[in-house]
Formats: sequence, C-alpha cells, structure tokens
Amino acid sequence: MLSPAPSLDWDALLTQTRARFLRVGVICGGVSSEREVSLRSGKNVQAALKRLGWDALLIDPGEALRFPEVDVLYNVLHGRWGEDGILQGYLELWQRPYTGPGLGGCALSWNKWVTRGLLQQAGLPVSKGGRVQTVHDLPPRFPVMVKPACEGSSVGVVYVPDQAHWDAVIAELLKNFSDLYWETYVKGREITIGVLGPASGPWAMPILEIKPKKLFYDYEAKYTPGLTDFEVPAHFSAGDTRRLQHLAVEVFRTLGCRGVGRVDMMVASDGEPYVLELNASPGMTDLSDLPAEAAAMGWTYDQLVLYILSLATLDLQR
Repeated sequence: MLSPAPSLDWDALLTQTRARFLRVGVICGGVSSEREVSLRSGKNVQAALKRLGWDALLIDPGEALRFPEVDVLYNVLHGRWGEDGILQGYLELWQRPYTGPGLGGCALSWNKWVTRGLLQQAGLPVSKGGRVQTVHDLPPRFPVMVKPACEGSSVGVVYVPDQAHWDAVIAELLKNFSDLYWETYVKGREITIGVLGPASGPWAMPILEIKPKKLFYDYEAKYTPGLTDFEVPAHFSAGDTRRLQHLAVEVFRTLGCRGVGRVDMMVASDGEPYVLELNASPGMTDLSDLPAEAAAMGWTYDQLVLYILSLATLDLQR
C-alpha cells in the first residue's frame, strides 16, 4: 500500500519543531565535486529557516571542520562526506539529530554499483551493467552509459555510442575515477521522484519528468538555466503514476533510508522502468527537482524545508 502525502497543520508543525530545535546548523559546501551546488542549496535552506524564525548558521567543512553549538544539523552537503555516511557516522557519535537518510542508507546508496546489486536482490528493476576496471572490460553491446560508482550530479557520466569510442573514454575516466561501471543505455523518459517521511511510513512526491536539450541530463544541463525543460506532475496514467511512485518508495525502503531522498529512473518506450540511483542529499537550489515537486503539491519552499527538518533524528532512534 502506497502511503499518501500527509495532511499537515503547518502552524502546529512549526511550533512543534521549534520546540525541539532552537538553533539549526545548515551544513553545505565541503570538498566534493558538488561543492558549489551544495553552497547554493545551503544558502537557500538557511534563508528559508530564517524566514521561519530560526537562528540558522551555515557550516562549511571545506573551510573548517567544526560544529558550533546547534541542536540539529540540516544536511545539504552533496557528494562525498555528505552522502556517503561519513557525516552521519560523526553525528551519531556526536549525538546530534540530522536530516536525511541515516548512516546505513547513505553508505548503501552512495556506491551506485552496490545500490544496483541490492536492488537486483530485492527484485527491483535495473538495466544490465558491469564493472569497469580497465579498457578491456567491454560491455557485450552498445550504446552504454559509463559512470563513476561514487559521484553525484552526473559528474563523470559519459555516453559511449560504440566500441570505437570505448578505449579513449575509459582511459580518460580512469585518470580521475578508480571505480567505474557501465549500464545499458535506456532510451525513453527520464524521471525523478522525491520520497519523504520517516522510515516507518515514507511516501512519494509527484513525478517530475526531465527533458534535457542535450543528449542526456549531464552536469551542465542540470545547473544551466534553459538547458532542460521539466514537467511536473509528469503525464502518466493514474495506474502508471502509482506504480512508479510505489517503486520509488520500495527503493527508499530497500536501501534503509528515512527523512528525504530522490529516486532517479528511466522509463523505456515499452513503459518498463529502470532505477538509476537514489540521491541521499537532493539539491535545494532554485533549479533543483525536489522543490519543483513540492510546488506541484502546493507546498512552498519554506514548507518543504520545515517538513524535512521536522523529520530530523538519530539513525539509532528510527
């Protein structure tokens, strides 16, 4: 059974959450390839929290790894440190509540090759794929997408149309990434679905369809205004919408997540979905998908921030 979006008394939720957390630290920036995007997310979240009446501080581990006296950490640290379980493990030791998936959910979803294996074991759909450690690890057929196992924001993702391009692409990628994999290129509709809620009852947001004006939704297409069109809610039948949302929630549960995540998929021309990955710290910039999905529900950006903050806890308290 797919859990519905909750009906919320926003004033009551604000009062309850402010009673729990007096001072909020917004952690963003860091040292990953997604630093600049993370800083943009963090500044937006900090501004929202201030509008809601909080004393909200920005914390950037890329400048100094120190935590002031705050009651809760709002995590918009994208990429390494923020999504791989390192920050979550530190906060568990520090006994400070934080937003987003716990240590286990972050560690499992961070490595996309591990994610694929877990989803396959659970009977959830992923396209065919294989590890790439040398140029000799050829896929059986082309075209394919080659991806770093541990990156975000489409950093290092390359479309390889045929074997003639393979050696040069892989040789170049191996200069920067030690753990690569390929997966069969699925031509179809690219969608993303936010999942919110506690581990005991996560629910899916409206489906957002991504329509890049480039071959695929790469880093440039994600963060350059005008290079991608979005449709939310995406045009699917009621039955297909429920099926895709249910799949997103199952991915979230299979990876042991809570709080917030975003599941990316391709829907092939025959209507079959293939899961690409789960993002444990979704972007919160002006161009990000999660706020657009929230707006399609009638939520403001500030309400989205408030709801995610209200779910903050320690992993061991789930």
